[in-house]
Amino acid sequence: MPEPPADSGNHDPAKSLQPLSLGAYTKLLLLIPDGPRSQAQLQNLQDDLANRFDGQWEHAVEYVNRLHDRFLNKARGLLTFDGLVLTALGAAYQQSHRIPAGLILVGSVFAVLAASMLLLNQFSAHFGDLGKYRHATKELSARVMQIVLHGKIINLAVILSFFAMLCFIISLGIAVSGNAFAPL
Repeated sequence: MPEPPADSGNHDPAKSLQPLSLGAYTKLLLLIPDGPRSQAQLQNLQDDLANRFDGQWEHAVEYVNRLHDRFLNKARGLLTFDGLVLTALGAAYQQSHRIPAGLILVGSVFAVLAASMLLLNQFSAHFGDLGKYRHATKELSARVMQIVLHGKIINLAVILSFFAMLCFIISLGIAVSGNAFAPL
């Protein structure tokens, strides 16, 4: 019968992590639905990741980096979607002048805002304290906070993209209903 692994004396690897400190921008982004919504929930996420990998910090950081790659792929898809919505809004307005220009403008603003947020979020490079890269325990805290913020911004961009698409659907409905009652 195999014996249980020897006790290393560290039952809770998360205890070796420093508590998170959040700025006003981070606290504001935590209000966005889905994922951690408070500093305590963010701390729990970090602690759970540390405990999941049983203090193997490099593996925990690698896992968080894979999560970031998934978020980056979602952002790419959303950027493509926003471009298609912008194109569709322009084409719908060109085909039917019964569609209010304000509706097209609002939909376009939503799509451009969503795309701009994603681009600024994904292409801004902020390294912060360079000393955090010296030890994986410090890097884990920074990376967890970074992926949560990226995820929150993606969620906000999804909401804006939804409103842009809603504007397109309404404009399409106006164009179709206007053509249905037009004389032949």
